[in-house]
Amino acid sequence: NYIYQSTFEYKNYTQWEGHLKKYKLNKDGTFGNLDSQFGDAADKLNKKKADDRNIFTTSLSDTTINNFKTSLKTELKQLMYPGLTPTDAEIENLINFVRGTDTYDEDSDGSKTDSRHKLADIYHSNITIVGSPNASFGNDSSLNYKKKDSFYREDNLYNNFINGASCGGSCKNRKEIVLAGSNGGMLHAFDSITGEELWAFIPPSLL
Repeated sequence: NYIYQSTFEYKNYTQWEGHLKKYKLNKDGTFGNLDSQFGDAADKLNKKKADDRNIFTTSLSDTTINNFKTSLKTELKQLMYPGLTPTDAEIENLINFVRGTDTYDEDSDGSKTDSRHKLADIYHSNITIVGSPNASFGNDSSLNYKKKDSFYREDNLYNNFINGASCGGSCKNRKEIVLAGSNGGMLHAFDSITGEELWAFIPPSLL
């Protein structure tokens, strides 16, 4: 019933600004009105303070969903600047910039503590919706059943996954999210209803 659309605004010599919107999908396949609750996820993200975001990566002593922060600059320095010796100020500036503070005065307004556009362009990245598990499984009595995905799911206890506690409760009731990779080097997870960013993941290979 809905369609998610990513767009971006080209900016010369600065990060391209990304946007993610949700529209009603009409029966004839045309776009309807912008969903007022979701709106533009970029606008929601810009209103969130940089320190309030959940941004994480791997290979750190802190394994929570908010470990990409200045308090872990010593560990992050080794991952982000291998073989180099940046100052604490340099590593803190980069961390804060990624989180959404304009530490390099990207907008040339003379301030290095104001907020910047936090969602980079979603380009060459497929938007993916992840919600309640709904894939088929079980024996359908067909001749080639063992060659089908439904057999693989049944054989690997897909039913236990659906009804188990691996999602913090029954996976049938897990929150639906929108996943999108941006050219800011992050995989973002947005609430599919509200448009709020839930977390962002930075692959260690992109640090």
